[in-house]
Amino acid sequence: MRINGMRSKKLSEFIAGDDLDFYEQFTIYLTDEDQEQFFADNPDFMMEFPISRDKMYLLKDVVFRGVLRRIKEYEGGKDMALIKCPNCGKEISDKATICPECKIVIYEFLLKKKEEELNREYELKFEQQKKILEKKYHSTNSNKGKNVCLLVICIICVISLIGNCVQFLFSRTQDTKNPSSVVVEEDNTEEIITDDSTQSDSEIDTSGAMLSFLFVDEKLLKDCMKEGVYKCGTDFEPGEYVVCGLVDQGNVSVFSDLSSQDSANYQSGIMFEIDLSDGQYIEIQTGTVVIPKSSVDMSDLKQYGIFQVGKDIPAGEYKIDAITNEYSTSLASLTGSFGGYEICEGDPLNGSTIVSESLFDEQKYIELKDNQYLKIVDAGLYKVD
Repeated sequence: MRINGMRSKKLSEFIAGDDLDFYEQFTIYLTDEDQEQFFADNPDFMMEFPISRDKMYLLKDVVFRGVLRRIKEYEGGKDMALIKCPNCGKEISDKATICPECKIVIYEFLLKKKEEELNREYELKFEQQKKILEKKYHSTNSNKGKNVCLLVICIICVISLIGNCVQFLFSRTQDTKNPSSVVVEEDNTEEIITDDSTQSDSEIDTSGAMLSFLFVDEKLLKDCMKEGVYKCGTDFEPGEYVVCGLVDQGNVSVFSDLSSQDSANYQSGIMFEIDLSDGQYIEIQTGTVVIPKSSVDMSDLKQYGIFQVGKDIPAGEYKIDAITNEYSTSLASLTGSFGGYEICEGDPLNGSTIVSESLFDEQKYIELKDNQYLKIVDAGLYKVD
């Protein structure tokens, strides 16, 4: 375990003190890996508190640590005071370990309740992120869907054709034939496909916009990595890459091994640089691609929707609004609430981000200053007088 001078001093000061105080002053600042090693090297650590070794990760939560201190006070012999049972509400001694009314073991109840709250919190965060992605993208994944649809249409046409042939062979008169039925079916099918693929009704008129940008040309995104999980050194070479959102913010997660996937480093933005090392994994979300930085033409960033304030557009106040809610290229087929923007300073791909937001079909107002960079996708920019 790596311990620097400052941590060594804290170790000396707290080595004989309260384990929970020691954790807050020293152990909490260690990496997850070093914390696990510390607990393994010190099996008696936190023994005076009711927490098992496999639940040590709960110590990261400040409320949970407060619960442990309260439990220790119950058992520590302080002056008696009346508190309410956390389960039934009856007044009991603050040193009682079991409620005489409902018979619960108080510290076990508090620990279980806190653990359930933390689990609900994690599940809620996961569901919120899932709903955001579902709202942003209604991916058609349509190659399979379209193939199945075409297969069904072909089967219907064949059945209809066989029916007409049978009707022709067994009919006593030519008047009983209906050769137009297949044509009507085909005509109806063509109308449905046309209605599904049109974009004219979903696009906003941008004739009054000072600047508008739809999507990055897919030709500029050749040799990209699309949605999925990739390993550096196996699927691609280590180095500098650029994350690009196709219809709004791009989203990726980077993690060093499969066991740490749940705590991966989550990053998002319209278009930003990322360094990937040998052995790292990257998970690319829907509507996002990753390209080598060497393939980006830094001399003409406007073709990627990146504009320098004071050079490409004047500073001032602007209204920004999404343009369309459909995207269909060889990279992805998506429908949903699109549009996004980002304002940064310094390097256009690796600078300091001031704000980065998805539009979700909602207009917003922004303030642009000279030398800043504005990144937009599927958005129109309107100058405010």
